[in-house]
Amino acid sequence: TPRTCARVLGASVMASLRILYQEPPDLGSWIDRIHRQILQSSDATHFATLFLALLDPAAHRLVYASAGHDPVIMIGPGDAVRELGATGLPAGMLPGSTFEVAAVDLPPGGLVAIYTDGLREATRGDEELYGTERIAAALAQRRDRPLQEIVAEIFADVSGFTGVAAYDDDATLLLLRRA
Repeated sequence: TPRTCARVLGASVMASLRILYQEPPDLGSWIDRIHRQILQSSDATHFATLFLALLDPAAHRLVYASAGHDPVIMIGPGDAVRELGATGLPAGMLPGSTFEVAAVDLPPGGLVAIYTDGLREATRGDEELYGTERIAAALAQRRDRPLQEIVAEIFADVSGFTGVAAYDDDATLLLLRRA
């Protein structure tokens, strides 16, 4: 089934990442190797979106590569919203794809949200999506609260929006805040 294929692909990508984490950090090389592995081990209809990042806590800098992943949201001073977009196509989508590495400085109090498409694509009865804009607004509204509280409240918002507790796809939210 398609869901089983997606789970196998996800497990394969996670296994590859576990191996790559043992090597010196090189996001461009890591994402390229995963891309080539997916191309070699699956058919043309299977690919993976990835967001890989390395945090330099001393410099307050996030270096990242995004293979077609939903934009990462960064809430900065004065609730300024910045989206960290994809730096390449999904891994395994097209032979010859390249992946850029980008970097962003985290401002004091800056909040970074990495989420899966299941959160953004949560749909209510009229087929309206929860969407990136609602995620960003919910983050900005709660930016100073404890991270666990923000996550719980956003998932409660999504459930209230959809009217159900279940999601059609995986829904994950990872938050990072600079002190």
